[in-house]
Amino acid sequence: MSDIRRIRELVRKGWAEPRSIPPFVLKKTLGIEPWKFGRHAVPNALSKAVYRRASTKEPQRTIWDEEWDLLILLDSCRPEWLCEGAENRDWIDDVETVWSVGSHSAEWTEKTFADEYGPEMEDTIYVTGNPYSADAPVSRFADFENVNEREWEVDSAVPPAHVVTDRAVKMARERDWSHCIVHYMQPHKPIFEQGESRGDSRLDERWQPNATFWRQYIDGDVSLRELEGAFISNLEYVLEEVEILLENVDAPSAVVTSDHGQALGEQFLWSHRRGVKHPSMRHVPWVECSATDTRSLEPKVYRQATYEKEQRQEQLKQLGYL
Repeated sequence: MSDIRRIRELVRKGWAEPRSIPPFVLKKTLGIEPWKFGRHAVPNALSKAVYRRASTKEPQRTIWDEEWDLLILLDSCRPEWLCEGAENRDWIDDVETVWSVGSHSAEWTEKTFADEYGPEMEDTIYVTGNPYSADAPVSRFADFENVNEREWEVDSAVPPAHVVTDRAVKMARERDWSHCIVHYMQPHKPIFEQGESRGDSRLDERWQPNATFWRQYIDGDVSLRELEGAFISNLEYVLEEVEILLENVDAPSAVVTSDHGQALGEQFLWSHRRGVKHPSMRHVPWVECSATDTRSLEPKVYRQATYEKEQRQEQLKQLGYL
């Protein structure tokens, strides 16, 4: 059977019954992921294909095209979520919407830290909890810290927000820099709950971060508002740490934004996948503010941890990427 006929047969079978084809073949050949998206799997794959080929008139600007000293990334944050989180936060004056260069962290990393931006990176320090950040040309930064290489108290696939804050404040005070990037993993899943004191965080057991996360809505177990509410709750959790960061770093010009958005069923799109030019995955917030180091935080020390290829693969698997 020719390759074309084989693909046609897979399409026919995948449309009728996605589970009849091995998952690896479904995902790599057709982009169909029934274990994640159930009955939405086939229209999801078709929609991704359409929006990967779509053109856009949105301005293609990177973070380096803007003026800032401190850039804070809230992973997978939609602009309207930050609008909800703005209540009672004086430092959020206006939430603008901008078009991201990527619809996935890996894509954003590739385009943001391309060779042409080497001079900008040389006076930039970068503290990140995102596993894909390790693919950046880390030696070109003035300093770089992957917080996944630290130990923390919570059994979580990603660093709790307070650990990222502590490491960022420590580096910002100790190093000379013109630009500082701090990349939190929240509001991206897993969903955290804040305890009674700072650092006393735990995972919300109602929301598993693996491949079944989206199925809870698709299978009718929760409403879309409940699903979105989980992300907004995670955003509220990380915004508490953003406020602490803004009070412990000196940066006259600070920006809070995101690497990419988060699709919630628009055109059968879910989550975020690279190369997809749909507003739900590309529209991100842009908030301009400032930061002043009041020395109100004494960063905690975290021991070094093993973070080799195997640990990263397991981490991505727990997050539902593999």
